[in-house]
Amino acid sequence: MPITVEEGKAFAAKSLASFAEGFPENNHAETCRDLFAEKVSWTWSDGNVGEGPKQDIFDIMAKTWGFMVDDFAMSSPKVVVDTDYSKVAIQGDLALKITGGLPDESHMVMNPVTWIYTLNAEKKAVHWIGIWNNKSPAMANAMGKVMTKLGMDAPTPAPSPMPTTQE
Repeated sequence: MPITVEEGKAFAAKSLASFAEGFPENNHAETCRDLFAEKVSWTWSDGNVGEGPKQDIFDIMAKTWGFMVDDFAMSSPKVVVDTDYSKVAIQGDLALKITGGLPDESHMVMNPVTWIYTLNAEKKAVHWIGIWNNKSPAMANAMGKVMTKLGMDAPTPAPSPMPTTQE
């Protein structure tokens, strides 16, 4: 079902606003409910792949990014709309404030992201691809600190791109 560029851009703006609104209270099921069709599939860079009712995405968010991140903002998002196949791509540098809900932890990290949504005739997402550097050293470091304090297994940081010894 074709969409217009304006419809795609409106979906992108609503998506960014709804996700940002959901982080402080970890209530994406409420703030993002109108973005998704009743059944949706997803493929994310953190290895999360699935298909099912939209509540599945909200359950995953609540247990992962939703509780780890208190705030997010994307600087100068770029939006590309595939009008023939109802796809909306949003790309930009995403600033994340990772706290895990801990008052003594606050880590700001930047990570470039691309989200590609496929919309149905009602302009709701039926597929969501999320692409980012899941091995970003800054993100892994911040998440590692928070997860360790929460008693969780911390992610393995990516190797440093800089050599640590001289040859």
